Amino acid sequence: MKKHFGLSLRPVGRHVSAGGCAGLRGGLTLAGLLFAGTLSAWGPHPDITMNAVAAIGPDAPLARALGTETAQLRNTCWIPDVWMQLSGTYYFDDYLFTPERPTHPHTSHSHSFLCENGKYGQHSKVLFSHYFRRALQALRTENAQNAARWVGALLHFTEDTGAPPHAILEHGPLHGPMENWLNGKQISIAGYVPRVLGNDDASAFEAYWANQERLNNETIEIANRIKPLVAAGDRAAAEPLILMCANASARNAADLCATLGALLGTDSGGGVLQGRVTSETVPGPLGGVPAKVMLAGTSYSTLADAKGVYRFRNLPPGTYRLLAVRPGSELFEGPVTVSGAETVYDIVMPPARVSGNLLRNPAFALRWTSPDHRDMWYQRGRDRIWRTEAVPVKPGQNCRVHLEWKRPGTEAVLRFTTHEREGKRLAEHALAHPDSRLEAVAPDKATHAHIEVKGCAGLPDAELAYVALTVEK
Repeated sequence: MKKHFGLSLRPVGRHVSAGGCAGLRGGLTLAGLLFAGTLSAWGPHPDITMNAVAAIGPDAPLARALGTETAQLRNTCWIPDVWMQLSGTYYFDDYLFTPERPTHPHTSHSHSFLCENGKYGQHSKVLFSHYFRRALQALRTENAQNAARWVGALLHFTEDTGAPPHAILEHGPLHGPMENWLNGKQISIAGYVPRVLGNDDASAFEAYWANQERLNNETIEIANRIKPLVAAGDRAAAEPLILMCANASARNAADLCATLGALLGTDSGGGVLQGRVTSETVPGPLGGVPAKVMLAGTSYSTLADAKGVYRFRNLPPGTYRLLAVRPGSELFEGPVTVSGAETVYDIVMPPARVSGNLLRNPAFALRWTSPDHRDMWYQRGRDRIWRTEAVPVKPGQNCRVHLEWKRPGTEAVLRFTTHEREGKRLAEHALAHPDSRLEAVAPDKATHAHIEVKGCAGLPDAELAYVALTVEK
C-alpha cells in the first residue's frame, strides 16, 4: 500500500480557523505558539476535533471519562505542532516524548519514526501505534487533565492524515493555502454515527490503522486536484475540496473517540500509586510548572496537579523506581512497591544545587526516555550542538549561567530569542572552559533564553557535569 509521510513547519503567513490555540497559553494564537507571524499547519484542527466530539455526544464513554476536560481537546489537539514549547502550566513535550519516542535524533513530529520504506515520516504505523497505546494508557492510569492532553496529541496525528499537503508531501509555498484555504466553521459531520473499531486494544488499533490508510489514500487523490487550483490562486474551486478532506478527518477522529471510550472498560485493573510532591517554587512563569513523575523502565508518566498531587491507577503490582523533576529542583529518585491496593508515596524534591535553577535536568541525570538520551535536552539537527529547554524572560531581566565543566574543547552560549523554538535570535553570550560564570541582561523584545553547548563529541554530559540558568525576579 502506498505511503506518504511528513509535515513541515515553515513560514507561510495564512489564516487559521477560529479557535486557534486559545486556551493553550492564555489565549495566544497558533501563530504566536509556532513562529511569530508565520504558520503552516492544518488550521481547522479545533473545528475538526470538536465536530468529532459532538458526533460521539456528551454521554459517550470518552466524554464521561474526560468530563470538563473534553472541551480542552480543541486546544490539546495542537500539541504536536507546538513541540519544544511551553504553555502556561506545562511543557508540551511532556505529552510527546516517551521511552518509545525520545527526542533524539529528531524532535519534529514529522521526522520521528522510521517507516516501512526506510524513510522517516509522520504517516507510519509505528507512530500511530505508539500514540494510540499511550492515549489509552493515560485514560486508564492518569487524571482527566493529563489524559486529555495525550488524547489531543493522538487526535492531531489522526487529523493530519487528512491534510492535503501532508498526503502528497507538499512542503513548498503551496503547503499553507492547501490546508488553510478553509473556514473551519463550515466543517460538519452532522448525522454521522461514529464507529467503534474493535473490542480489544489489538483489533481496535488494526482497524484504526486501516481507517487511517484509507483516509491517506483518499486525501492523496483529492490533494492532487487541489494543488493546481491553489497554484492558480483559485480559492473558490479549492476550498470545497479542502472541506471534503477536513470532514473526512473529522469522521476518522470521531471513530477514534468512540473507540477509545469503548476500550476504557477493557483494562485489567491494578494498584493505585499516589502522593504529594513538595518542592521549592521558582519565581516567574516556571513556578507554575508542576512536577513530572515517571516510573523508570516503563512508559508510565504523569504531571502533578496544581496542588502537587500526582496519581496513577491500574498499575501492575511490583516494585518501581520513581523519578520526578521540576524547575528549581534536582532529580528525585526513590523505590516504591505497588500492591493491588492503594500506595501513598509523598515526594520531597531535593533543592537545586544552584538556587533558582530553571532547568529541569541540569545534571543530565534523568534518562527516562533512553539511556542514550538526556531528557529535556535537544540536539539541533545533525550537528554537534545540544540545547536546553527554553526559559521565559523579560527585557531587562538579569540572567545568570553557572557551568561545571568536565573538559575543554567545547563552548556554551546563552542565547536570547523571540520564541522558544524558533523566532529571531536577538543576542548571544559565549562561555568556554575554564570560565564557568556568565551574566547578561535580556535585550529588548526577548521572550525566551536557552543555553547551547557547541562542539560536543557525543552527548552533552561528556563535556559538562552541570548547567544552571537563573533569572532575577
